[in-house]
Amino acid sequence: MRILVELPEKEESYIKIPIIDQSLKNINNIFSKENIVGFFKFPSKLFSKSKIYALRLKNQFVLFTTNNDYHEGELWLAYSGKDFSVKRIIKDSLEPVGKVLYILQKEKE
Repeated sequence: MRILVELPEKEESYIKIPIIDQSLKNINNIFSKENIVGFFKFPSKLFSKSKIYALRLKNQFVLFTTNNDYHEGELWLAYSGKDFSVKRIIKDSLEPVGKVLYILQKEKE
C-alpha cells in the first residue's frame, strides 16, 4: 500500500492528514522496554477538537486525536502491550492526552 503523503523533514514536524486506510494492521516492532516508542515536541496551541494529526516516527506515521483543546510541549507515544496512546508529562507522571487511531507504514520505494 502506498501512502500518498509527503514526509515532513524533521521528526518534530506535524501534518494534518485524513485517515488513509482503516484496515492496515502491519505495525513494525517499535516498542521499547519502557513502552515509550516515540517522542515529539510541539509549539503551543497546536491541537483543537475533532482533528486527526499525524506524527512521523522514522518511516511510520502515527495518527491520533486528542481529548483536549490545548496542549503544548512534549508528547510521548506509549504502548501498553495492547493499545497505543499519546501521553504528556504532568506533575512527574505520564498522563494520557490522546488516542492513537492507526500507525501507517510508508512503503520503501
